[in-house]
Amino acid sequence: MPGQVAIAQDFEGIFSFTGKNANGDATFAATQRAVEVLAAGPGLKSVVQRWAVNDEGKIYDGEAVFASVNGEILKATFVGTTDPQSGEGIRDVSVTVTFADGTGLFKDSSGGAAVRATLYDDGRSTGSIKGNLTLPGEKSAADPEDSTGRSAT
Repeated sequence: MPGQVAIAQDFEGIFSFTGKNANGDATFAATQRAVEVLAAGPGLKSVVQRWAVNDEGKIYDGEAVFASVNGEILKATFVGTTDPQSGEGIRDVSVTVTFADGTGLFKDSSGGAAVRATLYDDGRSTGSIKGNLTLPGEKSAADPEDSTGRSAT
């Protein structure tokens, strides 16, 4: 599947407050799963994230690790904003994702996406990701790294 691949998936899951960072800003973590794994895409089935939010609603230091149906991972970073005035009990989130590397098929991949999400006060989260991912190609036999990122030797 080398080349450019469109990503358009809905995710749902949970998030939680994890504390404060050195700047005194709130930090969070989330685990989400794909509502449906699309056969026409890269097969992303879940994502684990962590991020910080300052008092103005700026999201920074975002990191995400997506897992595919075949066990390979895709790494990403993200920044964005959150609106605490979205409505009672909810918070709208908008982030820009930058894909950068991974294992197996995702090794040396790149691309970007936009995420629109809603965080609920009870810890639930829903959202969608839309963007493009450039896959450099299949692993060569000369590369001793397996799809988990570990050396085969």
